[in-house]
Amino acid sequence: MRRTVLRTSWQRLGLAWRQRSRLLAVTTYLAAAEALLLVLQQGVRVFSPQAAGFTGWLDAVGAACVFCLFLLGLRWFRQVVMWRLRNRLIVTYVFIGVIPVALLISMGIIGGYLFAGQFATFVISSDLTTQLKSLEAINRTAVRGIAAQLERGAPLGQATGAVLLESPPRSMTVWKVSSAPAVQKEGPRRNEQAVAFVLPAGSPVVSPPPDLPGKNFSAIIGDENGVYLRAWTTVPAGSKQLIAITSEPLDQARLARIAAGIGEVTLHLPSFVRPPAPAAMPNDGASTGGKMMSSQAPADSKARNPKGATVKGKPEKATVLRAPESGEVVEVGPAISAGNLAAARGRWDREVQFAIPFTVWGWHSGKSTTAIVGVHTRLSSLDDRLFAALGAYTSSIFIALVAIGFFFALIEVAALIIGIRLTRTMTRSVAELYRATEHINRGDLKHRIQVTSRDQLAALETSFNSMTESLQNLFAEHQEKQRMESELAIAQEVQAQLFPQEPAQLASLEVFGICRPARTVSGDYYDFLARGDDKLAIAVGDISGKGISAALLMATIHSAIRVYEFGRLPSRITVGATAMAAAEDCEAAAGALQSPATVLQLLNHHLYRSTPPEKYATLFLGLWDGAQHRLCYSNGGHLPPLVIGKDGNVRKLDCGGTVIGLFEEMKWDEDGVDLSPGDLFLAYSDGITEPENEFGEFGEQRLLDLVLENRDLPLARISELVIAAVMDWIGAGEQPDDITLVLARAK
Repeated sequence: MRRTVLRTSWQRLGLAWRQRSRLLAVTTYLAAAEALLLVLQQGVRVFSPQAAGFTGWLDAVGAACVFCLFLLGLRWFRQVVMWRLRNRLIVTYVFIGVIPVALLISMGIIGGYLFAGQFATFVISSDLTTQLKSLEAINRTAVRGIAAQLERGAPLGQATGAVLLESPPRSMTVWKVSSAPAVQKEGPRRNEQAVAFVLPAGSPVVSPPPDLPGKNFSAIIGDENGVYLRAWTTVPAGSKQLIAITSEPLDQARLARIAAGIGEVTLHLPSFVRPPAPAAMPNDGASTGGKMMSSQAPADSKARNPKGATVKGKPEKATVLRAPESGEVVEVGPAISAGNLAAARGRWDREVQFAIPFTVWGWHSGKSTTAIVGVHTRLSSLDDRLFAALGAYTSSIFIALVAIGFFFALIEVAALIIGIRLTRTMTRSVAELYRATEHINRGDLKHRIQVTSRDQLAALETSFNSMTESLQNLFAEHQEKQRMESELAIAQEVQAQLFPQEPAQLASLEVFGICRPARTVSGDYYDFLARGDDKLAIAVGDISGKGISAALLMATIHSAIRVYEFGRLPSRITVGATAMAAAEDCEAAAGALQSPATVLQLLNHHLYRSTPPEKYATLFLGLWDGAQHRLCYSNGGHLPPLVIGKDGNVRKLDCGGTVIGLFEEMKWDEDGVDLSPGDLFLAYSDGITEPENEFGEFGEQRLLDLVLENRDLPLARISELVIAAVMDWIGAGEQPDDITLVLARAK
């Protein structure tokens, strides 16, 4: 089977090459042009190494050649690879089953990776948000406590005792101003008096920003010294207002606490422009522990890179990003990393790297910019954090998930095995059918397919076997039919020789006869037997049935009539005593024609003894005597011939008896009719008068009218007109019976 398929594939490839499609010709020309350009390019570079040569043409022709090769590959794949049903099914299963599964797995992996990365960054962002909420709560509680003590008249130094802060680096700066800070885009603040104190002592002074939204605000703030978690709260204190600013640096230490149990966290800081120094603010005379703090306190130049922080990258090599809110192009500067990536717990404990942008507010500019926080973790670390609440049940959930995955894998494998088995069943059946058609094409009709299953394809194989058997039988029948047709053709040639080839024309009588068989051979009979120049025997008969049996009986009657009519009875022909006595009564000398009644008696005796009971014949037998212009006849059950006088008078010749061959001892009467010159004798078979259509039978009267209308025409022409009229009456249907017509005209 494999050799057959390979041979067929090579044949298809050879046919495709011989056909030489336009695409193949174009591809060949392009490849030749590409090779020629390469040769010319090498020649140009030999003489002028700096010349560009034909680089552009090489690229264009090469691209066109590759495209044509791609199209040829698609055609080869469709015509050769996809020719086999199994390959078509495999490709179909790949598109229906494998590709969707692969897409689902890819979507699951991508979605899982995105979920893992998003979850890792969510942990970081939620920790930062929680810390900001904590700073906001501390800031709000502290400033309200200070405001309450100041309203009760407590000195400012004692009021600071209400502030409870954690240990550094968290710090708080409190400003007392005459009114809420106005938002001004340009220039320093005016008409503001502020007294600031800082907790813990020695911490940097954080000046109020020129522009921040709302009275209460908490966010990740960036300034020239670094990035901070900062809360801003405004509380009224009598005629003035207290502004509390609590800060905590977002440095390596804070990142280390956030990254605990997650992995490595990297903070890509934004590049900030150092803002101008703020203007001096008037002092309201308040003190902070007996010491006045200036709003122009120098900034710590080392706070930009906190001590102990790991700085990655260089500020001058900043990364360009676009802010998601405003579309502003920003630069992300140095990076600070903290935390360590946990060791892998297994082969499937893959690393996860993810980064998200977050908003950083410029403390002095009041505008938001974008920074990046990246997380490098493992699936096991995320799993520990995600299922931390389950405790000991985490392993059970993992086992359940693995079991579900294994179950799904078993289902997929079972589906694959079932699909392969079904595919092999279908392809085997199709291959068997194809091989069987090859056997049939070679003429091997004995080949049968071995049916091994019970499905529609098996039913198709069974039908193919039945069809092959029917074809074998039809072929045998066809051969038998051809043999029969050959034999019938021979029989037709032999029978054609039995009819008169050249009817004898007497000086006193003109005769013509025609027989048109309904099948290959005819059961009708007519003959002309001449004796001398003035005597002629006319025989017209119709044998029961059609086909070969009627033709054989017709040949028998033909031979017997010729023997009996001339009165020469061979010694091997045995007739009964009655028939012999009837023959002796005939007063015919040796060599003269026998009387019609005697011949009918002899034929009846012969047919009765030599044929089956259902076989018989009708026969009209007449003897023409030209000297007397008289026709002596006897009719053995045949349709009565007609004698049409010159004056139009019609006489029927119905004297005789019953059919011959049906009864053993029968006698037939004889009679005679005189024919004047111009009288027309008409004998016919029932194949002329009995054909029917929707108007009924053709009938004797229609025949008589047609002959009367054309009686002066030659006998052959009259016969043509009669046959044509009968065939027109039959129409497109099959000729129902043999047509025989005999005409004679007295001279």
